[in-house]
Amino acid sequence: MGGYFILRFISYHINEDWVKSIHGLCLVGPSSIKRPEYMPMYDEDLQLEKVAELPIQVHVLYSLDDPRIVMAHIDLLRNNLGKMSGFHYHEMNGFKHFQVKDVPEATRVCEDMAKEVLSL
Repeated sequence: MGGYFILRFISYHINEDWVKSIHGLCLVGPSSIKRPEYMPMYDEDLQLEKVAELPIQVHVLYSLDDPRIVMAHIDLLRNNLGKMSGFHYHEMNGFKHFQVKDVPEATRVCEDMAKEVLSL
């Protein structure tokens, strides 16, 4: 529920001052599709067009063997956020839903983004 929650929360508060302090998001195996039958919190479509207007980096990490998040979730994000100048999609395999101890690629992407954001 992390990616869905973060994107929903930001879109709800898009005009608040604290949103301007966001420089980047690292979404790992994110859910993005309305699915209230799965979890009540997933009860509405995300307002991704609002997030797409932010001048931030968005890194989406996805493992092709993820048993929980089907590619449709990723396609929705790529179609709606992919035109952002700071959008980056990282596709890998063998990490399922990233519930493993060591994912060097994911760690590197998130660390690199954090270093870049902190240097702003």
